[in-house]
Amino acid sequence: MSEAVVIINPDKEEKKESHEEWKEPPVSDGNHFKKYINQEKFLDDKVQIKEDAIKILKLCRNPNNLIEYDPFCSAGLIVGDIQSGKTASMETVSSIARDNNYQVIIIISGIVENLTSQTFDRFYETFNEQGWLVKKILSRKQEDNHFHQGIIENTKNEIIDNLRKWHNKLYDDDPIERKTVVIVIPKHPNHMGNVASAFEDILQRLSHPVPTLIIDDESDQQTRNVANRNHEPERRIVPEQSTIEEIADALDLNPNYLADLNNMHVEDLVDKNQEIITREAQSPNYASIKRLRSVFPHNSYLMYTATSQAELLMNQFDEMRPKFHMVLTAGRNYTGYDFFFRNEDYTGSVFSDAIPEEEVSNFAEDDERPDSIESAVNYFIVGVAIGRMNGDHENKKNNRSMFVNMTNRSRRETDTSTANISHENIRKNIDEYISYLRTILETINHEYEEPELRAYLDKFRLCHEDLCRQNQLSEIKTNCHEWGDELIKNIRKSLDSIRVLTLDSYAGEEVKWDSIEYARILIGGVKLGRGFTVEGLTVSYLANTRETTPQDTAEQRARFYGYRKSHASLIKLFLTDEIRNLYDQEGINRKFLIDTLRETMGYIGGTQDWPLGIISTGRHPPTRRQAVRRAHISTVVKNRNDLRFTHRLEQGDINHNIDLINKFCKNRKLLKDYSSKSYISDDQYIVHDLTIADVLENFFKYFKVSEKDYVNFSNAKKVLQLFVKHRNENKSCPIILMNNYIISDERKPPQRRITSAREDVNPNRGRSPEGIYRPNDNLWHYEMLRGENESEHPIDDPTLRVFAYDVYDRNKEILRKRVPYLSLHLPTSMTDLRIVTDPEYNEDETENEYE
Repeated sequence: MSEAVVIINPDKEEKKESHEEWKEPPVSDGNHFKKYINQEKFLDDKVQIKEDAIKILKLCRNPNNLIEYDPFCSAGLIVGDIQSGKTASMETVSSIARDNNYQVIIIISGIVENLTSQTFDRFYETFNEQGWLVKKILSRKQEDNHFHQGIIENTKNEIIDNLRKWHNKLYDDDPIERKTVVIVIPKHPNHMGNVASAFEDILQRLSHPVPTLIIDDESDQQTRNVANRNHEPERRIVPEQSTIEEIADALDLNPNYLADLNNMHVEDLVDKNQEIITREAQSPNYASIKRLRSVFPHNSYLMYTATSQAELLMNQFDEMRPKFHMVLTAGRNYTGYDFFFRNEDYTGSVFSDAIPEEEVSNFAEDDERPDSIESAVNYFIVGVAIGRMNGDHENKKNNRSMFVNMTNRSRRETDTSTANISHENIRKNIDEYISYLRTILETINHEYEEPELRAYLDKFRLCHEDLCRQNQLSEIKTNCHEWGDELIKNIRKSLDSIRVLTLDSYAGEEVKWDSIEYARILIGGVKLGRGFTVEGLTVSYLANTRETTPQDTAEQRARFYGYRKSHASLIKLFLTDEIRNLYDQEGINRKFLIDTLRETMGYIGGTQDWPLGIISTGRHPPTRRQAVRRAHISTVVKNRNDLRFTHRLEQGDINHNIDLINKFCKNRKLLKDYSSKSYISDDQYIVHDLTIADVLENFFKYFKVSEKDYVNFSNAKKVLQLFVKHRNENKSCPIILMNNYIISDERKPPQRRITSAREDVNPNRGRSPEGIYRPNDNLWHYEMLRGENESEHPIDDPTLRVFAYDVYDRNKEILRKRVPYLSLHLPTSMTDLRIVTDPEYNEDETENEYE
C-alpha cells in the first residue's frame, strides 16, 4: 500500500566536479590559454572567462590519463545568454584543451552555411598560428572543403603526420610542433559522415589513442533526435526466452534504455521469437553526430546553446543526453533581457512605438511599406552618421547593422522551392526608400528643393534629439554631436554607403564582417535567427511571430540581447505589442530555468539531478513539438491544484505533515472572525498574515508528498517560485484550515473513502449541511470569503486550503488516520502558463527513488 515518500529538498551526494581520470587539476597557465585570455577585449572579464573554462575542462575527459574506453561517457551542456559570447567560450575551452594535450577538436556548427562560415572565420583568425592545424568544410566546393573527395587523402596524410608527433619523443623539447587539429564542419549528415569516415581510416593507421573534444555549436538545432514517421526503429527477434536485462547485456545496451523503448521492466521476460525494439528511430543529424562520437573512443562532447530546452527534454536513457551542465556568466558589457525589460530608468527610451498590427497585415496583403519601417531606417541612418563623425567607419573591425525580420504570412511557389515574399518585398521597399531619401537630400542648397526636404530633415532631427536624450541615460556615453550641417552631410554620406542584404536560403547573399563596408541592413529569418552574430547591431525591426511560436525560437530571434553597453545610445527596438509581451514573459521563464540549472551545475551527474520543469507562456511550447516526447507531461497550470494521494504515505510521514501544519499555523484565528459568510463552520481557521515566500520556504519545503502527487506539487511550487523570484510578486497567501481535526483528534473525525478508479481522495468532495449554502469548491478562496469579489477563482492572491480525514478503503477498512490534503487556489494571473515535466513515476519501478 505504502509508496516512497518524496522529499522535495533531498540531501545530495558528494558532487564530483571532475572525472576520476583527473588526479591533478588541468594545466591553466599554458601558453595558448594565457595568450587567448590576455587579449584586450577580455580585459574586464578575464577572471570569469578563465574560471568558466577551467571548470568546463575539468568536467571533460583527462586527455593524459584516459581510463574508460567509452565514447559516450562524457557529454555536457553549456548554456549562455543570447549573443553573449558563447563562441569566445568555445575558443577559450579549445585553448586550454590544447594546453592539456587534446589532439583533435571538432566544431559542429549550425545547419545554415553562413553560421558555419562565420564560426570558421572566428576560429581561423584565433588559431592560425603555431600549435594549430585548422581544417574546414564550408560547402561541397573543393576550395571550401578539406574533406572533398579530390583532396581528402592529402588532408588525412597531413593529419596523420601531425598526430604521430604527439607520441614521438623527438618533439618532447619542441612541443609547439605537436599541433592540435581543429575542424569546423556544418551540422549536415553528409559532411559529418565524411569526417567520421576519414577518421576511421586515420585512427586505424595510428597506434595510439587520440583524445578528442567535440563542440556542438547551437546544439538545440537539429541535434536532438526528432526522427519522424519516415524513419523506422531497429528491431530484433529474440532467439531464446530472456529478460530485458539479459538481452541488453548481450547487445551492449543500457537495460533501462531497452526497457523504456519496449515499455517494459528490466526484469520482464521476452518470449522466444518475440520481436523487440533495440534502437529508436533516429533522425539523420542525430545518427551522424552519434556515429562521429563513436569513431573517437576517447572524446568529450560539449553542447553549446542559449536555448537548452530541447537538450533537457532528451530521453533520460539517451547516450547523447548531457551528464553535466554549466551556465556561462555574461560579460560586463553585455545587455540582455534585464537591460531591455527590467531597467526602469532606461528601458522605455530604447523602444519605439509598437509596430501597429495593421501595418504588418497591410504589408503581407498589399506590399504597403509600413511607416514604422521608415522610422526604423531613419534612426539607423542617423546612428550611422554619428558613427562616421566619430571615425568608426575607418576601422574595418567596426560595423553598424540593422536587423529586419518581417512576417512570413506571404509566400509564393517557385520552380524549386517556396520563397518568402516578405523578404523580397521589404528589401525592395527599403532600397526604394533609401534611393528616395538620397534624391531628396541631394537638393539641399540647390536653387530648387524637393518639397519634402524640410519634412524629412525634421524627421532626422527628431531622431537625433531622441538619441541624444537616450545618450544621457547611458552608462557609457557616445559623442552624438550637435544637429547641424556637418551631421546632415554625414547623413547624406550614410545613404550612399548603407548596403541592404537579404540573408535567406533563396537569396544566397552572405556577410563578410571584416570587409571595408561599415553599414548594413540585414533582412532574413532562419539564417539570422540562431547563433549568427550580427555585429554592431543598433536597430532591430521584428514583426514575425505567432501565438504558437516555440519559446526557444522566439528567444533566438532576440539578437538585440547582444547589444553592447558601449553603443547603447544608438539602440532602437521596433516590435509589435505581441512580440514585446512575448519577450517580456518568456524572458522571465528563461531566468527561472537558468536559476534552477545553476542549482545542479558544475558536477558530473548534475543534469540527471536537475528536476525537469520548463515553463512557457500561453500556447507557446518550450521547443518544437517533435522534441517533446509523448512520455513527458505537458501541464496547463490550473486555478485549483489538489494533492489527493497523501494517504499513500506511511503513517509516520503523515504524522510529520500534521505536526508541520500545526507548527506553521500556530497563529491561526477563527475564520468566522474574518468573514461573515453563513456557510463557515465553527471548526474552520485561517492564517492570514502569510506571503507566498513564507509558504514556500517554511511549509512546502518540508511537506512530504507521495509519488502520485509529486508532479502536481512540484508544478505548483514552480509557479509560486516564478512569481516570487522573477516577477517580484510576493503576494499574500493565506491558509485556511478546513476542519479542526488538523488541530486535535479528540472530536469525531471526518471520513473519506478512496475512489474506485484512481484510489485517490478528493478533499473538496462532500455535501453541504442541510439548509446551509456552501459555494462551489473553486470559490473557497480568501478574496471570496472577504467579499472582495464573487468570481470563481482568486483575482490577485493565492489561497491554500488544508483538510484532514481518516481514510478508509472500499471495504470500509481504515487505511490511515488524520491524513492532511492540500488544495492550492491560484489567481488567474498565474495560470496562463504551461509546464513540461518528466514522465510520471511508476510506483512499482521506483519504490525508493526519492528516499
